Amino acid sequence: MGVLGHLEVLDGAGHVRQRIAIREAPFSIGRGFGNDLVLEDPHVAAHHATLQCDAEGRWRLLDAGSLNGLRVEDRQVTSVLLDEPTLVVIGRTPLRFRDAEQPVAPERALPEDDESVQRSLFLNRLQRWPVVAALALLLVVLEAGHSYFESSAETVGWEMGRAAAELLGICAGWGLAWGLLSRLFTGRARFQLHLLIGLAGLLGLMVAAGLVYVAAFAFDLSYGAAITSVLAYTALGATVWLHLRALTPTHRLACALASIGLALGLSTLDAGKQYYATGLLFAPTDRLEFLPGSWRISRPGTLDDFLREAGALGPSVDPKTR
Repeated sequence: MGVLGHLEVLDGAGHVRQRIAIREAPFSIGRGFGNDLVLEDPHVAAHHATLQCDAEGRWRLLDAGSLNGLRVEDRQVTSVLLDEPTLVVIGRTPLRFRDAEQPVAPERALPEDDESVQRSLFLNRLQRWPVVAALALLLVVLEAGHSYFESSAETVGWEMGRAAAELLGICAGWGLAWGLLSRLFTGRARFQLHLLIGLAGLLGLMVAAGLVYVAAFAFDLSYGAAITSVLAYTALGATVWLHLRALTPTHRLACALASIGLALGLSTLDAGKQYYATGLLFAPTDRLEFLPGSWRISRPGTLDDFLREAGALGPSVDPKTR
């Protein structure tokens, strides 16, 4: 008997992990070894669902009385009509049915310089260990340089080494945590990809924060720290969004809402703590005194300005602290 269709088993990233040819119906799916398709998923019943074809040639997936049922677009159902390629989740395993008569797009001519191929090759190269190592080295150099200017001459070597070790440890732990989540939900750890995402997000934050501090010094801005705080939580949200998209590319809206909610929640919490401690929503900018004075564009505040601002703050200061 010929092939009636194919059942595709997908990973959390939407990639086809396995494709099974269906040669007869009904076709049983479950965790038990007597099924036509055996799924290694603890949330799948021994006999979870059956794929059937009616007299009109329409395919339907029927739940066999399982605990978790079938899920289509986050809705639990007991029956799914497969008249078009539909993503159905059984337990935590995404499945997609392809009818043997389903038309496919015509073959496209491959140009000599295919941009999509080049882009795919570029993304694959980005995930190679030399690129990850180079990115980590650049972050270590930036963090060591920051520690050099922040430390005294007696402890500069120790502080630079400690800062570099802490940075590498945090990045490795971050990538490992997302790799474990990826392994849990998609069956593939993809530690290299998640480590690359974390390193890129941290590098972008460090570069952006450095530019903001330089601008705050040059223009004598009092809200540079506020901009840096917003940048930090924005970078965190964007990084988490990339991680989530790598885990589940089919739920774009959910990934975006989760990332935005995380960034807004943490920034609100930080501003609330700052306001409770100082009465200000954002901390004042720390001056980068090691920058050359020639970089300052605006006129810095004078001593008279400082005394006048200090006098204005006098009534709000707790008498016990005076």
